[in-house]
Amino acid sequence: MTDTWTRELVWSRYLGAFSTLIRLPNEGRARAAASGWPTIIRDFADAIAAEETRAEEAYPFPKGWDRPAPPSHRAIDLMEEVWNWHVRHLMAHPTEARMLIVMAWCRARHRPLTALFRSMRISRRDAYRTRDRALDLVRAALTRDRVPVNEFIEVLVA
Repeated sequence: MTDTWTRELVWSRYLGAFSTLIRLPNEGRARAAASGWPTIIRDFADAIAAEETRAEEAYPFPKGWDRPAPPSHRAIDLMEEVWNWHVRHLMAHPTEARMLIVMAWCRARHRPLTALFRSMRISRRDAYRTRDRALDLVRAALTRDRVPVNEFIEVLVA
């Protein structure tokens, strides 16, 4: 195990934070103003009933049932810790902060980065350099503040 923060560890924490954010339930988010109907909460028995009624179709379950399980409390705590790092250490560097967020969001959503670079009108090399500069800023601050690494590595292994 390592006792120092590396660029790869910080990047994996950002990716973990965004994958946790994606797995949060939608109840807390704003709904569209056009719908006044209550949200239907389905369970596994509904899926079995849907499978029995849709025997001739290729999909045994209705589309949209492949949403991952909600994150654990520990994953949410780690996500909030990453947001605190982001605010504390990258507030004075908006370009680096934006590039780090956008690239981590695309990676967590499994979206290609080439369209992102094209829409931002930035070369791939410059985008990765900016992201690496942001990761180095966070890494240096975590090392300076002596934030322990071992706690996170145990979560990755488990």
